[in-house]
Amino acid sequence: MSEITWYQQARLRAIETLSFWQGKINTRDIMEIFGVSRVIAQGDIHRYMEQASGNLIYHRSEKAYFVTSQFKNQVTSGGIDEWVALDPSLSEYVEKPQFSIRLEVARPLIQAINKRTGILIKYLSMKDPEGSERVLFPHIMVYTGFRWHVRAWCSTRNEFRDFNLARILLAVPSDSVTPPESSATKDVHWNQKIDIQLMANPVMNSAERSLIESEFNMVNKRLTVTSRAALVMYTLQAYQVDPANIDGNFKQRLVLANLDDIAHFLW
Repeated sequence: MSEITWYQQARLRAIETLSFWQGKINTRDIMEIFGVSRVIAQGDIHRYMEQASGNLIYHRSEKAYFVTSQFKNQVTSGGIDEWVALDPSLSEYVEKPQFSIRLEVARPLIQAINKRTGILIKYLSMKDPEGSERVLFPHIMVYTGFRWHVRAWCSTRNEFRDFNLARILLAVPSDSVTPPESSATKDVHWNQKIDIQLMANPVMNSAERSLIESEFNMVNKRLTVTSRAALVMYTLQAYQVDPANIDGNFKQRLVLANLDDIAHFLW
């Protein structure tokens, strides 16, 4: 098969996604989503059938292509998010807090990451709500699901730290010499992987624990989540686990099963 373009590949993924979740597909589906002609849509479906032989069969009476019992995902993961992305009207999302990220802050930070240079910022914190200036040497941006952070070597603290972008008032290039210790390869907590072990809250009764274990597809009553050491707390927040809740308050579905192993990485 000849090499295909990015746009053709996107249409092939759409064909597989729609087929997988709807059980069938026709040319009109592709025409409406991508704004292409019937000829192009028909060609894409035939190309997909060549690439994923045995996945689809044409029913003339229905004028549609139906999935077969041998269907296997070839160009997609089969995740429901792929289907929802094709038609946002199929789902509704809970509103999340919106934290203002100023372009005049984000752009210089990203440029500093790309150039591996320093950047002068004015940062607000609970200890210093008026803000203080410091020079950072950033190496990556992190999205926790709620906030954007930049991971950087801090010349004030002489260590790698996370900085909330919404708390950065100023970001301008710095001509400070890049110290060798600011290299991403020296960020031990960033490069170290940690296994977080979660379990159903023991305060629950056996039926409730079984429900949670099933919901999270636990193996041997444990859910293992691998995280960078620097992101352990963010990961726990995503799973709504409070590591300080040692007594296992009933409101918390999951609790830590290996607190001693990860205590060093908690705030």
